[in-house]
Amino acid sequence: LEKVLASAAMDNKTVFITSLNKAWIEKDSIFGIFLMSFKYGIDTEWLINHLVVICFDETAFEYCTDMRTLHCYHFEIEDVDLSDEALFMTPNYLEMMFRRILVLTNILELGYSFLFSDTDIMWLRNPFPHLHPDADFQVASDHFAGDPFSPNSAANCGLLYIRSTPATIQFLKMWYEEREFNPNIHDQDLFGRLKYCPAMRKIGLRIKYLNTQYFGGICEPSRDMNLVCSMHTNCCVGLEKKKNYLKSVLEDWKNYLTLPLTIRKSNPPSWSLSQ
Repeated sequence: LEKVLASAAMDNKTVFITSLNKAWIEKDSIFGIFLMSFKYGIDTEWLINHLVVICFDETAFEYCTDMRTLHCYHFEIEDVDLSDEALFMTPNYLEMMFRRILVLTNILELGYSFLFSDTDIMWLRNPFPHLHPDADFQVASDHFAGDPFSPNSAANCGLLYIRSTPATIQFLKMWYEEREFNPNIHDQDLFGRLKYCPAMRKIGLRIKYLNTQYFGGICEPSRDMNLVCSMHTNCCVGLEKKKNYLKSVLEDWKNYLTLPLTIRKSNPPSWSLSQ
């Protein structure tokens, strides 16, 4: 893992992370659409050079390495098969989510900061200028409460920006260990409980929630294509539905790019978000 991170990292030891299994690479795959978004995004293509793909099975790892331009890490798991589509809240889904937290903790412990993205996110602009410079832990919002420090925002842990600090490492360990006491609860729901926990104050970690104006999704789309950085197929269950939404977002974006700059600024189009 350390070798892969060193190869992929930016000068400030930051990497872009996503995770992958066999179900997400089949024909006309979500992963392919995800990668395509970097090509069409504004100031995003360079991010591919820093993308680390955490592969949960051998098929995904081989697919990743065959692409040659990606930095691939095979997170070997002997006791469970995570290659198939993991439906929401099934045992395999929960297992995959918590194994992911484990890998992300390891990355922080190795001294690397990261922007983690689910694969069902379209990257349309460089996100880094829109991240908060004064927060070590930042998370996307299904619904944004208006104040980036307000825990009333509904967090979506499919998009995380985390700097490597003792506090963030401690929090991720706490998040993972909480599973032992709540084995049937989704990692995101556990996060929702922990953000109100008194221990948060003790470790000195302040969480900032990302504005859906820049980091939108189906739950709460960014309303302005002149500002949007990413669009997530949250509030949408099933690979086929997600795939159709992603294609719709990418087509809308490509159409936006064909418009004259004056039209883009004065009258930007809306998302069709068709199924």
